[in-house]
Amino acid sequence: MVKRWDGKLLWGTDCSYVNLPDTAETREAYTVQTNQHDEEGVVQALASVVYDLENDLVIHGVISSKRAEKEAIFQDHRGYYQEDVVNVLDRGYCDYSVIAFHA
Repeated sequence: MVKRWDGKLLWGTDCSYVNLPDTAETREAYTVQTNQHDEEGVVQALASVVYDLENDLVIHGVISSKRAEKEAIFQDHRGYYQEDVVNVLDRGYCDYSVIAFHA
């Protein structure tokens, strides 16, 4: 049986930056993050997951080059959201376009 909250599926979407192995391939495919103390930088990616909070299931996940967190909703997870879903987001998604998308 699928657990629901107030009759709706309760999902959470969040992103995190992850460090990847430093190879020529990862430098080309992902983002090289540098700063004033490290000019060579580290290879980083944006990992984004849609998770069913009540049923402990990953609905969809992606790893991509770094970008605004909200872009994962529009580009990667778009086809997975449903009308009967309440999507929980943190302040990284505070944007009118995200609210309008889910409305």
